[in-house]
Amino acid sequence: MNRKYSAVSALLAALLICSGCSVLPRQKTVELKRPLATATSGPADNQMSFEIEKIYTPQLGKLDSVGYSSTPRNLVLGWSDRDTLLGIQVLERNSPAGEDLSALKQEADRLGVDLSGIKTDSSYELSLVSMDYRYSFLETICSIPENYMFLSVSHDGTMLAMTFYNDAGFPTLQVCSTVTGELL
Repeated sequence: MNRKYSAVSALLAALLICSGCSVLPRQKTVELKRPLATATSGPADNQMSFEIEKIYTPQLGKLDSVGYSSTPRNLVLGWSDRDTLLGIQVLERNSPAGEDLSALKQEADRLGVDLSGIKTDSSYELSLVSMDYRYSFLETICSIPENYMFLSVSHDGTMLAMTFYNDAGFPTLQVCSTVTGELL
């Protein structure tokens, strides 16, 4: 008999538990009303405050002081960090401290002085530089061969890969750290 009571009590307990599961959930619709727009008075003039974000224009002409490229923007390679651009600085090989020799040539033409007998080396020195875009400060990182074919900056701006022809005429790949200037 104990078995009958225990079986019946187990059946009743199961029915009681399942009866709670069979109750359908009730749905309720809630309507949200938009608050009415009210006119608010602005703060007094002496309480107004705002922040001005300065817009900087980097002096890209510093990258190309001798007119090597038709637009110096072509010499910008990418970002090395939030404030620093990587670029190629162009200087004429025989020009001290990157002086613009074209101005000297124009002045000689204006005065009627013939410079054709003077032999000048018109090749360029190319260097990888970092430029703080806010102040256009340049810092030389490493030199770039004049006969380079391709330059590519890593996605995080820490390395520069360059391909160029070596003295034997073979294509060469070189990797430079933009942080230390070290050739890897």
